[in-house]
Amino acid sequence: DDNGIFTEEAGQFSGLDVLGEGNTAVVKYLDENLSLIMEESYQHKYPYDWRTKKPTIFRATEQWFASVEGFREAAMDAIGRVNWVPPQ
Repeated sequence: DDNGIFTEEAGQFSGLDVLGEGNTAVVKYLDENLSLIMEESYQHKYPYDWRTKKPTIFRATEQWFASVEGFREAAMDAIGRVNWVPPQ
């Protein structure tokens, strides 16, 4: 969720902090269910939010896409008239 907590969709991990106890619980679950080949600690450089100084968490969200049906040909024609800088 917006606070970095697993939601109810995460089942048994619901309510756990994604970067803390939630991560540990997921690794433990995978290991117990023989779904983990190897676990190795390494220094990961997360992108950080400049305001909060906390790691940025990427999550899947529902996305919407607009149909270009009806103006695709005009858009493609316009691309040919663009002055691209640099040209490549």
